[in-house]
Amino acid sequence: MKESNHPALLVSRGDNPWNGMTSSYEQEEANRLIGAMDLRALDFSPFNHLIAYDDPDPLLVRLNPISKVVINKDYFSALRKTDGTDTRTGGKQVIGNFLDITFSRLSPRQLALFLIESQIIQTYWHVEAELSLYSEEETEDIYSARFTGQHIFFTNERNTSPLDFTVRIDKKNGEMAVMNFAGESVQK
Repeated sequence: MKESNHPALLVSRGDNPWNGMTSSYEQEEANRLIGAMDLRALDFSPFNHLIAYDDPDPLLVRLNPISKVVINKDYFSALRKTDGTDTRTGGKQVIGNFLDITFSRLSPRQLALFLIESQIIQTYWHVEAELSLYSEEETEDIYSARFTGQHIFFTNERNTSPLDFTVRIDKKNGEMAVMNFAGESVQK
């Protein structure tokens, strides 16, 4: 396991691709599934905070005028948003598959960061999350990136809760998953 010195990430509600698309429980549940579509013939808007991932073409976009978030089918299967705030240990949540298993479009590290910055992996309940790439492990078959930090939420007052999860990418079949860390929590 290699510890990382990657800079802290700030993931906030202001950059949420689903802003304005959660007015009902039904809509919120429907947004958990992210369809994979061919973007070439569609009218869409990219997300400014994800522009670093959009070369040579966008990965995650909002369709116009129907306000639906979709993922580029050239690189991804349909995806399911997952919860990185889940504090139960040992749980595995499958997100979907990355189809470019040559990793020429995104390296495994870039892919893990994209999943967090795009908020496909949810890292906060109400406001924002601050997290860091704590460590990485890579073999011929698997890439794992452990993220630690905290998220901010409100009940009657401001609260923080720790984050500690691993993004696991199977380099043979492209399966992407979130593993809630089944060990001693690490906070920096």
